[in-house]
Amino acid sequence: MKGRRHFRHAVLYLLIFAVLLLTAGCSGTETAAEAPPERAGAAAFKAYYTRKAETDTARDYSRMDLSVLDGMASGTAGTAVDTEELSVNLMGAVVSGNTAEILLRATAKKLDTVLYDNGLETLKNYRFGDETAMLGMISLGRQFYTIDFVYTYSDTDSSLASNQFDLYYRIITPGPFEQDVLTVPLTDFGCYSSYTTFETLYEGNWNIQIPLDAAADESRMISVGKELTAGDYRFTVESVQITPLACTVRTVCAEDEATTAGHMAEIIDACAGGRDAIALMLADGTVLDGSRIDIGSSVTQEYPLEATWILSFFCPMDVKDIRSVSVFDLTVPLNE
Repeated sequence: MKGRRHFRHAVLYLLIFAVLLLTAGCSGTETAAEAPPERAGAAAFKAYYTRKAETDTARDYSRMDLSVLDGMASGTAGTAVDTEELSVNLMGAVVSGNTAEILLRATAKKLDTVLYDNGLETLKNYRFGDETAMLGMISLGRQFYTIDFVYTYSDTDSSLASNQFDLYYRIITPGPFEQDVLTVPLTDFGCYSSYTTFETLYEGNWNIQIPLDAAADESRMISVGKELTAGDYRFTVESVQITPLACTVRTVCAEDEATTAGHMAEIIDACAGGRDAIALMLADGTVLDGSRIDIGSSVTQEYPLEATWILSFFCPMDVKDIRSVSVFDLTVPLNE
Protein backbone atom coordinates (compact mmCIF):
# COMPACT_ATOMS: atom_id res chain seq x y z
CA MET A 1 0.00 0.00 0.00
CA LYS A 2 1.35 3.42 -0.88
CA GLY A 3 2.45 5.69 1.91
CA ARG A 4 0.07 8.61 2.31
CA ARG A 5 0.24 11.87 4.17
CA HIS A 6 -3.16 13.39 4.99
CA PHE A 7 -3.95 17.07 5.28
CA ARG A 8 -7.38 17.90 6.77
CA HIS A 9 -8.57 20.89 8.71
CA ALA A 10 -10.54 18.60 11.04
CA VAL A 11 -8.59 16.36 13.43
CA LEU A 12 -8.72 12.76 12.15
CA TYR A 13 -7.89 9.64 14.05
CA LEU A 14 -5.33 7.23 12.57
CA LEU A 15 -7.49 4.45 11.35
CA ILE A 16 -7.99 1.76 8.80
CA PHE A 17 -11.15 0.02 7.82
CA ALA A 18 -12.07 -3.56 6.86
CA VAL A 19 -14.22 -4.39 3.89
CA LEU A 20 -15.66 -7.77 3.01
CA LEU A 21 -16.79 -7.96 -0.61
CA LEU A 22 -20.27 -9.29 -1.23
CA THR A 23 -20.39 -11.53 -4.26
CA ALA A 24 -23.83 -10.75 -5.59
CA GLY A 25 -25.55 -12.88 -8.16
CA CYS A 26 -29.14 -12.81 -9.34
CA SER A 27 -31.23 -14.92 -11.66
CA GLY A 28 -32.10 -13.46 -15.02
CA THR A 29 -35.68 -14.61 -14.55
CA GLU A 30 -36.24 -12.72 -11.31
CA THR A 31 -37.26 -9.10 -11.04
CA ALA A 32 -35.90 -7.08 -8.15
CA ALA A 33 -38.57 -5.76 -5.83
CA GLU A 34 -39.10 -2.03 -6.03
CA ALA A 35 -37.58 -0.20 -3.08
CA PRO A 36 -40.12 1.18 -0.59
CA PRO A 37 -40.63 4.96 -0.65
CA GLU A 38 -38.53 5.38 2.52
CA ARG A 39 -36.12 2.67 3.61
CA ALA A 40 -35.04 2.30 7.23
CA GLY A 41 -31.64 3.84 6.56
CA ALA A 42 -33.19 6.87 4.90
CA ALA A 43 -35.42 7.56 7.89
CA ALA A 44 -32.51 7.34 10.32
CA PHE A 45 -30.31 9.68 8.30
CA LYS A 46 -33.10 12.16 7.66
CA ALA A 47 -33.51 12.44 11.42
CA TYR A 48 -29.72 12.66 11.86
CA TYR A 49 -29.29 15.51 9.38
CA THR A 50 -32.40 17.33 10.57
CA ARG A 51 -30.93 17.39 14.08
CA LYS A 52 -27.57 18.59 12.72
CA ALA A 53 -29.21 21.44 10.84
CA GLU A 54 -31.04 22.50 14.01
CA THR A 55 -28.04 22.35 16.34
CA ASP A 56 -24.99 23.12 14.18
CA THR A 57 -25.56 26.83 13.76
CA ALA A 58 -21.97 27.49 12.63
CA ARG A 59 -22.54 25.77 9.28
CA ASP A 60 -24.85 26.42 6.35
CA TYR A 61 -27.47 23.71 5.75
CA SER A 62 -29.61 25.72 3.34
CA ARG A 63 -28.60 23.41 0.43
CA MET A 64 -29.58 20.24 2.27
CA ASP A 65 -31.72 17.86 0.20
CA LEU A 66 -32.96 14.93 2.29
CA SER A 67 -34.87 13.36 -0.60
CA VAL A 68 -31.63 12.06 -2.15
CA LEU A 69 -31.25 9.73 0.84
CA ASP A 70 -34.16 7.56 -0.33
CA GLY A 71 -32.20 6.10 -3.23
CA MET A 72 -28.93 5.92 -1.28
CA ALA A 73 -30.26 4.01 1.72
CA SER A 74 -29.58 0.38 2.47
CA GLY A 75 -32.69 -1.69 3.03
CA THR A 76 -31.20 -3.41 6.08
CA ALA A 77 -31.50 -2.16 9.64
CA GLY A 78 -31.94 -3.86 12.99
CA THR A 79 -30.12 -5.39 15.94
CA ALA A 80 -26.53 -6.28 15.13
CA VAL A 81 -25.24 -7.17 18.62
CA ASP A 82 -27.29 -8.34 21.60
CA THR A 83 -25.55 -9.50 24.76
CA GLU A 84 -26.48 -9.43 28.42
CA GLU A 85 -24.64 -6.14 28.88
CA LEU A 86 -24.73 -4.43 25.49
CA SER A 87 -26.80 -4.09 22.33
CA VAL A 88 -25.83 -2.38 19.10
CA ASN A 89 -28.44 -1.54 16.48
CA LEU A 90 -27.71 -0.71 12.87
CA MET A 91 -29.88 2.36 12.43
CA GLY A 92 -29.07 2.68 8.76
CA ALA A 93 -26.47 2.99 6.04
CA VAL A 94 -26.36 5.14 2.91
CA VAL A 95 -24.01 4.76 -0.04
CA SER A 96 -23.36 6.52 -3.34
CA GLY A 97 -20.35 5.87 -5.54
CA ASN A 98 -17.24 5.96 -3.35
CA THR A 99 -18.95 7.49 -0.30
CA ALA A 100 -20.82 5.72 2.49
CA GLU A 101 -22.26 6.68 5.87
CA ILE A 102 -23.21 4.33 8.71
CA LEU A 103 -25.20 5.02 11.87
CA LEU A 104 -25.04 2.65 14.88
CA ARG A 105 -26.83 2.97 18.21
CA ALA A 106 -25.40 1.33 21.32
CA THR A 107 -27.28 0.68 24.56
CA ALA A 108 -25.51 -0.25 27.80
CA LYS A 109 -28.23 -2.38 29.36
CA LYS A 110 -26.82 -2.47 32.89
CA LEU A 111 -25.82 1.18 33.14
CA ASP A 112 -28.09 4.06 34.09
CA THR A 113 -26.01 6.42 31.97
CA VAL A 114 -23.08 6.36 29.55
CA LEU A 115 -22.25 9.99 30.33
CA TYR A 116 -18.97 10.25 32.23
CA ASP A 117 -16.93 13.40 32.81
CA ASN A 118 -13.28 12.36 32.84
CA GLY A 119 -12.03 15.86 32.01
CA LEU A 120 -11.00 14.76 28.50
CA GLU A 121 -13.27 16.64 26.13
CA THR A 122 -12.52 14.55 23.03
CA LEU A 123 -12.65 11.20 24.84
CA LYS A 124 -15.17 11.72 27.60
CA ASN A 125 -18.12 9.35 28.20
CA TYR A 126 -18.39 5.60 27.67
CA ARG A 127 -17.44 4.34 24.21
CA PHE A 128 -15.71 1.52 22.40
CA GLY A 129 -12.00 1.02 22.92
CA ASP A 130 -11.42 0.45 19.21
CA GLU A 131 -13.82 1.57 16.48
CA THR A 132 -11.56 0.99 13.47
CA ALA A 133 -7.94 -0.06 13.97
CA MET A 134 -8.42 -3.82 13.48
CA LEU A 135 -10.22 -3.38 10.19
CA GLY A 136 -7.18 -3.26 7.91
CA MET A 137 -6.24 -6.83 8.78
CA ILE A 138 -9.11 -8.12 6.61
CA SER A 139 -9.61 -5.17 4.26
CA LEU A 140 -8.88 -7.25 1.12
CA GLY A 141 -6.57 -4.54 -0.21
CA ARG A 142 -9.12 -1.76 0.05
CA GLN A 143 -7.66 1.72 0.39
CA PHE A 144 -9.42 4.58 2.11
CA TYR A 145 -9.11 8.31 1.60
CA THR A 146 -10.91 9.19 4.81
CA ILE A 147 -12.74 7.48 7.64
CA ASP A 148 -14.37 9.86 10.10
CA PHE A 149 -16.44 8.86 13.11
CA VAL A 150 -18.43 10.84 15.67
CA TYR A 151 -20.06 9.84 18.96
CA THR A 152 -23.34 11.48 20.01
CA TYR A 153 -24.83 11.21 23.51
CA SER A 154 -28.05 12.19 25.27
CA ASP A 155 -26.58 15.47 26.48
CA THR A 156 -26.68 16.76 22.88
CA ASP A 157 -29.47 14.58 21.41
CA SER A 158 -32.59 14.36 23.54
CA SER A 159 -33.95 11.43 21.51
CA LEU A 160 -31.30 9.19 23.10
CA ALA A 161 -31.77 7.54 26.48
CA SER A 162 -29.11 8.32 29.08
CA ASN A 163 -27.57 4.87 28.61
CA GLN A 164 -27.37 5.14 24.79
CA PHE A 165 -25.06 6.72 22.25
CA ASP A 166 -24.92 6.92 18.47
CA LEU A 167 -21.77 6.17 16.49
CA TYR A 168 -21.64 7.74 13.02
CA TYR A 169 -19.13 6.88 10.28
CA ARG A 170 -18.33 8.53 6.95
CA ILE A 171 -16.06 6.54 4.61
CA ILE A 172 -14.62 7.74 1.29
CA THR A 173 -12.66 5.30 -0.90
CA PRO A 174 -10.77 5.63 -4.20
CA GLY A 175 -13.34 3.56 -6.09
CA PRO A 176 -17.07 2.79 -5.84
CA PHE A 177 -18.30 0.40 -3.16
CA GLU A 178 -20.17 -1.72 -5.73
CA GLN A 179 -22.59 -3.68 -3.52
CA ASP A 180 -20.08 -4.33 -0.74
CA VAL A 181 -20.80 -5.71 2.67
CA LEU A 182 -18.79 -3.81 5.26
CA THR A 183 -17.78 -5.44 8.53
CA VAL A 184 -17.27 -2.97 11.36
CA PRO A 185 -15.41 -4.68 14.23
CA LEU A 186 -15.94 -3.00 17.59
CA THR A 187 -13.61 -3.96 20.43
CA ASP A 188 -14.22 -3.58 24.17
CA PHE A 189 -16.51 -1.11 25.91
CA GLY A 190 -15.55 1.31 28.65
CA CYS A 191 -14.12 4.78 29.18
CA TYR A 192 -10.82 6.64 29.18
CA SER A 193 -9.20 7.68 32.45
CA SER A 194 -6.43 9.49 30.55
CA TYR A 195 -5.60 10.15 26.93
CA THR A 196 -3.72 6.86 26.74
CA THR A 197 -5.49 4.66 29.30
CA PHE A 198 -8.75 2.94 28.37
CA GLU A 199 -10.55 1.20 31.23
CA THR A 200 -12.55 -1.73 29.88
CA LEU A 201 -15.94 -2.41 31.42
CA TYR A 202 -17.03 -5.14 28.98
CA GLU A 203 -14.46 -7.13 27.03
CA GLY A 204 -15.37 -8.40 23.60
CA ASN A 205 -15.10 -8.19 19.84
CA TRP A 206 -18.36 -7.47 18.07
CA ASN A 207 -18.56 -7.57 14.26
CA ILE A 208 -21.31 -5.49 12.64
CA GLN A 209 -22.25 -6.69 9.13
CA ILE A 210 -23.47 -3.77 7.01
CA PRO A 211 -24.87 -4.42 3.51
CA LEU A 212 -24.57 -1.40 1.25
CA ASP A 213 -27.42 -2.29 -1.10
CA ALA A 214 -28.58 1.14 -2.22
CA ALA A 215 -31.69 1.23 -4.37
CA ALA A 216 -30.10 3.72 -6.79
CA ASP A 217 -26.80 5.47 -7.41
CA GLU A 218 -26.84 9.13 -8.35
CA SER A 219 -23.06 9.45 -8.27
CA ARG A 220 -21.17 10.56 -11.36
CA MET A 221 -17.63 9.72 -12.48
CA ILE A 222 -16.07 12.17 -14.98
CA SER A 223 -12.85 11.32 -16.83
CA VAL A 224 -10.89 14.55 -17.31
CA GLY A 225 -7.32 14.24 -18.65
CA LYS A 226 -6.48 17.96 -18.32
CA GLU A 227 -3.61 19.69 -16.54
CA LEU A 228 -3.59 22.07 -13.58
CA THR A 229 -0.79 23.83 -11.75
CA ALA A 230 -0.39 23.48 -7.98
CA GLY A 231 2.25 25.93 -6.84
CA ASP A 232 5.01 25.50 -9.40
CA TYR A 233 4.13 21.92 -10.29
CA ARG A 234 1.97 20.38 -12.97
CA PHE A 235 -0.69 17.73 -12.32
CA THR A 236 -2.97 15.82 -14.70
CA VAL A 237 -6.53 15.51 -13.45
CA GLU A 238 -7.47 11.86 -14.02
CA SER A 239 -11.07 11.91 -12.76
CA VAL A 240 -13.68 13.63 -10.65
CA GLN A 241 -16.27 11.61 -8.71
CA ILE A 242 -19.29 13.46 -7.39
CA THR A 243 -21.87 12.05 -4.95
CA PRO A 244 -24.56 13.70 -2.79
CA LEU A 245 -22.09 13.59 0.11
CA ALA A 246 -18.68 14.39 -1.39
CA CYS A 247 -16.59 15.27 -4.43
CA THR A 248 -13.26 13.49 -5.06
CA VAL A 249 -10.68 14.92 -7.48
CA ARG A 250 -7.90 12.46 -8.39
CA THR A 251 -4.70 13.78 -10.02
CA VAL A 252 -1.23 12.50 -10.97
CA CYS A 253 1.87 14.71 -10.86
CA ALA A 254 3.06 15.43 -14.42
CA GLU A 255 6.64 16.26 -13.42
CA ASP A 256 9.41 13.76 -14.25
CA GLU A 257 10.79 11.36 -11.67
CA ALA A 258 13.89 13.45 -10.89
CA THR A 259 11.86 16.61 -10.30
CA THR A 260 9.37 14.72 -8.17
CA ALA A 261 12.08 13.14 -6.02
CA GLY A 262 14.02 16.39 -5.64
CA HIS A 263 11.03 18.52 -4.73
CA MET A 264 8.81 16.06 -2.86
CA ALA A 265 8.30 18.27 0.20
CA GLU A 266 7.46 21.34 -1.91
CA ILE A 267 4.99 19.36 -4.04
CA ILE A 268 3.24 17.98 -0.94
CA ASP A 269 3.06 21.47 0.58
CA ALA A 270 1.55 22.81 -2.66
CA CYS A 271 -1.11 20.10 -2.55
CA ALA A 272 -1.87 20.80 1.11
CA GLY A 273 -2.48 24.44 0.17
CA GLY A 274 -5.24 23.38 -2.21
CA ARG A 275 -7.89 24.00 0.45
CA ASP A 276 -7.75 27.68 -0.45
CA ALA A 277 -7.78 27.01 -4.21
CA ILE A 278 -10.69 24.58 -4.57
CA ALA A 279 -14.42 25.30 -4.81
CA LEU A 280 -17.70 24.00 -6.17
CA MET A 281 -20.02 26.12 -8.31
CA LEU A 282 -23.77 25.55 -7.93
CA ALA A 283 -26.44 26.09 -10.58
CA ASP A 284 -27.53 29.41 -9.08
CA GLY A 285 -23.98 30.76 -9.03
CA THR A 286 -23.29 30.03 -5.37
CA VAL A 287 -19.66 29.12 -4.65
CA LEU A 288 -18.90 26.50 -2.00
CA ASP A 289 -15.30 26.95 -0.84
CA GLY A 290 -13.36 25.81 2.21
CA SER A 291 -15.54 27.93 4.49
CA ARG A 292 -18.68 26.02 3.45
CA ILE A 293 -17.41 22.48 2.83
CA ASP A 294 -14.68 20.33 4.35
CA ILE A 295 -11.64 20.09 2.04
CA GLY A 296 -8.72 17.73 2.57
CA SER A 297 -6.00 16.08 0.49
CA SER A 298 -4.22 12.75 0.26
CA VAL A 299 -0.78 12.55 -1.37
CA THR A 300 1.37 9.51 -2.16
CA GLN A 301 5.11 9.79 -1.68
CA GLU A 302 6.45 7.67 -4.53
CA TYR A 303 6.65 8.09 -8.28
CA PRO A 304 4.33 8.74 -10.01
CA LEU A 305 3.02 10.92 -7.20
CA GLU A 306 -0.76 10.97 -6.88
CA ALA A 307 -2.69 13.77 -5.20
CA THR A 308 -6.37 13.52 -4.38
CA TRP A 309 -8.54 16.31 -3.04
CA ILE A 310 -11.63 15.30 -1.05
CA LEU A 311 -14.47 17.79 -0.72
CA SER A 312 -16.87 16.55 1.98
CA PHE A 313 -20.29 18.18 2.31
CA PHE A 314 -21.85 19.02 5.66
CA CYS A 315 -25.16 17.57 4.45
CA PRO A 316 -26.51 15.65 1.43
CA MET A 317 -27.06 17.69 -1.73
CA ASP A 318 -28.59 16.99 -5.13
CA VAL A 319 -25.67 16.38 -7.53
CA LYS A 320 -27.67 17.96 -10.36
CA ASP A 321 -27.32 21.32 -8.59
CA ILE A 322 -23.50 21.10 -8.67
CA ARG A 323 -22.30 22.52 -12.01
CA SER A 324 -18.50 22.47 -11.74
CA VAL A 325 -15.46 22.07 -9.53
CA SER A 326 -12.50 24.46 -9.69
CA VAL A 327 -9.10 23.12 -8.64
CA PHE A 328 -6.32 25.73 -8.72
CA ASP A 329 -6.34 27.07 -12.30
CA LEU A 330 -8.65 24.40 -13.81
CA THR A 331 -12.47 24.30 -13.85
CA VAL A 332 -14.13 20.95 -14.58
CA PRO A 333 -17.81 20.91 -15.67
CA LEU A 334 -19.80 18.19 -13.87
CA ASN A 335 -23.12 18.19 -15.70
CA GLU A 336 -22.20 18.05 -19.38
